[in-house]
Amino acid sequence: MISTEECRKHLGEGLTDKQVEDLRDALYTLVENVLDYYIDSCARVEPICKKQLSTVEYPQRDKRTKVMD
Repeated sequence: MISTEECRKHLGEGLTDKQVEDLRDALYTLVENVLDYYIDSCARVEPICKKQLSTVEYPQRDKRTKVMD
């Protein structure tokens, strides 16, 4: 966790230590929630791999057969 002094370097001198700590804690909570949402949403997406790259535009080819011109 970032120290109060490090936060103060970025925020300036207009806030009390308690305000700086509350703001820091709120930002940590916000980032944690955003990351949790992102990770959760990525877990629901099906991975794309080369084996799934079989569509009308790109049909899979049988490697055992050779195409003759």
